[in-house]
Amino acid sequence: RRLLLLSGVTACVCVCGERLLLHERHNLRLRAELRDELDRLSHHVPYERVLRVAGFCSSPLLDWSRKQIRAMGHLTYKQLYDNRILSMSYIYKHYIDKKTGEEFFVDAGQTSELKRRHKRQMKFWRDADLEGRILKEDILLLSMHGADLQDDSKLVPIIERMFHFDNLSDVINFAHDVQDMIAKIPNGFNNPLLTMNAVATTTSGRTFNKKSIILGDGVLQFLFDTGLQKTGPDFIHSHEFAHHVQFELDLAVPPGHNIVNDDR
Repeated sequence: RRLLLLSGVTACVCVCGERLLLHERHNLRLRAELRDELDRLSHHVPYERVLRVAGFCSSPLLDWSRKQIRAMGHLTYKQLYDNRILSMSYIYKHYIDKKTGEEFFVDAGQTSELKRRHKRQMKFWRDADLEGRILKEDILLLSMHGADLQDDSKLVPIIERMFHFDNLSDVINFAHDVQDMIAKIPNGFNNPLLTMNAVATTTSGRTFNKKSIILGDGVLQFLFDTGLQKTGPDFIHSHEFAHHVQFELDLAVPPGHNIVNDDR
């Protein structure tokens, strides 16, 4: 499910010799099941890797990411990283957003192209899937936006889904701290590091089920900035669509691997 590498944050204070993260100061505790998922799907550059230069292999993605991180400041990025703020847009789109309306990807042209590609992929696999094993239901194409975190009606449910809490007031106060922090970074809620991911997801529940491909604005911004805007989105979409085929067929990668739904 993971495509790109980039995540995190830490506002720390000293309390009895211990260093607390910002969400811990608000008495919030990351849910264990989400910790495992977010670590597995980690899409951001760990803070330690930001500081490594000598003897470390670089890439256009890592160079671009370092540029974005330098613009906001290393300590600010560490705060975003350690407090899981860079994963909040993903949590909203995957777990909370249940709308079925139109999705928008940066601009009208990109939106049209991605929807056309998605429709063609669906048709190809339905035509090829003679036994009906693969596309048992529609796969949604969804967009992920940092601007969603500006809306209290979206951010508060995100935090409730991510963290254990005792009082709703702690959730609300943390939400406002998150918004204040994001508002101060370059481009605010449109900063590409807030949505630097593309993921193939499946949600199952008693009242709501969906399979989706989620493409973040940050991924598309990276492709534009590095001159890959014409072909890059199609490659990313195909990669994530292939994961859904892989999941339905219970294919492990490489052959003989004993983990079902390996997401590499």
